[in-house]
Amino acid sequence: MGGLARCRTLHEIAVTAIVLGEYSSKEGFEDLPRRYIEHHYVLNYSDALIYQRDAAKLGEEKFSDSEMAELKRLRDEVISKYGPEYATSYGWAAGIGGKKSPRFSDLEKIAGVSHLRTYYKLASHHIHSDAKDAILNVMRRGDKVGYLYGRTNIGLAEPAGMALGSVAQCFSTHVCALAPIDPRDLVAMKAVQELVTAGYKAFAAGDESVNAAEERYQAEQNRQAP
Repeated sequence: MGGLARCRTLHEIAVTAIVLGEYSSKEGFEDLPRRYIEHHYVLNYSDALIYQRDAAKLGEEKFSDSEMAELKRLRDEVISKYGPEYATSYGWAAGIGGKKSPRFSDLEKIAGVSHLRTYYKLASHHIHSDAKDAILNVMRRGDKVGYLYGRTNIGLAEPAGMALGSVAQCFSTHVCALAPIDPRDLVAMKAVQELVTAGYKAFAAGDESVNAAEERYQAEQNRQAP
């Protein structure tokens, strides 16, 4: 479950990298990397407003009026520079794919990896306190049912495959952003894909081995049962 949380983050990084890599060379989006970096001014001010609201209850010192004014000035400056849609959560990508206020699911489609959203949603359930997480976390061993609270060596293949795929996407995006592409880079991309495939197969074999050991354990327990 911890692995699923990490590969969820890697998926988000890969989607962002693909969008930046693909569109920063397109007409009208040449400044996309700068838009992405400067979007932190929008997030800074948004976070500061929440902090300011709750500082007293947290026993923390509020930002001064001048500090808040400076944070707002920087935010307003970039919004004035890039347009009102820049104020949204993914405002740095506003306009791509015709989306004025894109959501992350829109960026997945733009990046061509929306088919991975099923896995992304699965990973999300394991890091949010929704009802499905409580169900997914139920572990069964023979006739015993309980919740998993500690580390486990089962179920590593799925998050490993997701993580390896995201790392490969980031690598390919970086290589393709270079101009001109060196033939050795193409060989490297192919090698990475081979490593991803081999890595996933190794994790899948590990899962099978663990499951087989569990079956043998359960069979032994049944034989010893009175």
